[in-house]
Amino acid sequence: EDNDMDEDEEGGEGAFLEAQSRSLEEATDAHYSSAGGAVAQPRVNPVEELGIPHEEIPEEFLDPITQQYMVDPVKLPSSGAVLDRATVIRHLQSNQTDPYTQTQLTVQMLVPAAELKTKMAGWLAGKRAAA
Repeated sequence: EDNDMDEDEEGGEGAFLEAQSRSLEEATDAHYSSAGGAVAQPRVNPVEELGIPHEEIPEEFLDPITQQYMVDPVKLPSSGAVLDRATVIRHLQSNQTDPYTQTQLTVQMLVPAAELKTKMAGWLAGKRAAA
């Protein structure tokens, strides 16, 4: 009977972790929906949507950690590094520091990289027009 109890506890823990993970994903989705004000962040990366080959994407538009096109670039205040908001949020789930300087970092401290985002939007518009 003790073995049955252990299995139930393990199953309960697995279910709890799965629910916690699902909850975190929902919170992240909710954050993206509200972070853009009236404009929700796209769920599909526009570069993937347009089928743009990875080698055609300017280096400055790629997240330095994931090497993916940044949908919502943000600047980290202590290091000045620019990463995609989703990458930073994933990092903050396990470590509340700037990955480059190890100084404290919270989501509220992220600075939108507005100039880069504008440049990226212009590049994407050109790609859409050429498609």
